[in-house]
Amino acid sequence: MNDTDFSEMPCEAKLAWLEEDVMPVIEGISTETRIARKAMGMDPVDTLTLSNKQVDLAILNARLGERVAKANAIEREAKNIFETTRERHKVRLVQGYDLDGVKTKPVAAGVADSMKLDLVEAEFDLWNRAKFRAEQLKLLRESTSDTIGTIRTKISFEKADLYNG
Repeated sequence: MNDTDFSEMPCEAKLAWLEEDVMPVIEGISTETRIARKAMGMDPVDTLTLSNKQVDLAILNARLGERVAKANAIEREAKNIFETTRERHKVRLVQGYDLDGVKTKPVAAGVADSMKLDLVEAEFDLWNRAKFRAEQLKLLRESTSDTIGTIRTKISFEKADLYNG
């Protein structure tokens, strides 16, 4: 999907697209990590497999980084939608209009603050989902980076043992 098509999508659709798009990357990371952990547990350690999995995980982690960037952009957009909609509702309530734009009795600003939160529940839920997904992907990326570092360390120790043994 090109950036023009993506930028024109509604925020809800972007989040759904991201969740669908990131699943193959997550599954790939899971598979490669299991294989690497199995290779680390062998006696002797399978350094060839570990080297290959290190490269595979690095590629998948780079792809995940792209998804993290999109998730952060979606989260910012969802937060902006939530805050903008919330303030519009407050202004509308203080000015004395109902949801249909019909003039009613104005509401005090303090009361409007309480009422506006009930009116933006869907936007708040979208923002929370987007924020949760972005944080989840960041943690997965950090974890994958740690796994790559562990593999690198294990390979270094095995090479040192080979040269010194």
